[in-house]
Amino acid sequence: YTLTADHPGSDLAAETAAALAAGYLAFKNSDTTYASKLLTAARSLYHFADTHHALYDHSIPDAHDSYPSSGFQDELCLGAAWLYWATGEATYQQKAIAALAKVGTDSPSFNWDEKAIACVVVLHGAEADGSLKKEEYAGYITTFLHKWRLGQGGVTIT
Repeated sequence: YTLTADHPGSDLAAETAAALAAGYLAFKNSDTTYASKLLTAARSLYHFADTHHALYDHSIPDAHDSYPSSGFQDELCLGAAWLYWATGEATYQQKAIAALAKVGTDSPSFNWDEKAIACVVVLHGAEADGSLKKEEYAGYITTFLHKWRLGQGGVTIT
């Protein structure tokens, strides 16, 4: 299977960009050549995802029955957040914040299809200690965890 401009998949491409940007952070001090390749690929994939908006399971119909996608803004957020952490570039921070605003922070879910809270966690990690944004993200994370601990906001504890 291949994603192209004619058959895009913003969710799959952005999530792959996120993984590659995280890989860059893991290798930047031990293998700079490899880390550089990861970051270059992450930037390229993110640009593709952000330019050609569509759900991957529309381009890869065989995936729809097993792993249908409900949206791609959370993956765009996650990809941009990891790229922000990797590069420190404000453009990626702004893209992450814009995508997060579209999906919101109220969902009590974290799974293969819903990753808003993962984006918040990465943004929290990328921010400087003491920043107002870091405190805001910490509040979202705390609320998410309280929902799970207390069985609130649509979370059923069995």
